[in-house]
Amino acid sequence: MELHADFNRAPVCRKIGCRHGRFMALVQLATTAQTVDATKNPSASTVNTGTNAGDVAPDKFALGLGAGLDFGGIGLNFTYYLNKNLGLFAGGGYAVIGFGPCAGVKLRLISDPVSGRVSPFVFGMYGYHTVVKVENATDLNKMFYGATPGGGLEVRLGAAKRNYLSIGLSVPIRGKEVPDYFDHLKAIGVEMKSELPPIGISLGYKIANR
Repeated sequence: MELHADFNRAPVCRKIGCRHGRFMALVQLATTAQTVDATKNPSASTVNTGTNAGDVAPDKFALGLGAGLDFGGIGLNFTYYLNKNLGLFAGGGYAVIGFGPCAGVKLRLISDPVSGRVSPFVFGMYGYHTVVKVENATDLNKMFYGATPGGGLEVRLGAAKRNYLSIGLSVPIRGKEVPDYFDHLKAIGVEMKSELPPIGISLGYKIANR
């Protein structure tokens, strides 16, 4: 459209064979063509925003299968993101002596669109964190609940970077009732085969929806 408008404004000599008129028209055409090129080059550069073809939007919710406190033992974890960084989650699964529930808040560091493969996160949750199983005395089995903070990494897989592994560490905040119960079991002759670990490890595979 610029070329047509500018060329119509070019001086035209009415005399047949007028060299000056032809020269002026050619100059004007060349000038207009250069102007069009100058306006196209910046627009072409602005289209490239630095976004790679493999970048994807952050997931709005994710369903995962794995093992760890945030999966309720061996089970599922469902996370809904209020925005790209903040999410709410709930989990539940098999926890040795019964069902292990949990729910919490997750905060992750992630870009929009997602350009990298690794995103760190922290979380805080409430749910089961300790299970005591006594062989040949199921009446002594017990599950304890409380707050558990933690953190980890989301590692995106494949060229599309849509689904990801979730690798986490959790630090259960155990109240006095846990060591007191262990002391009670020892007092009645229960032999402890293992000690409580100070941290928990979780690993899961999450299917994300955008």
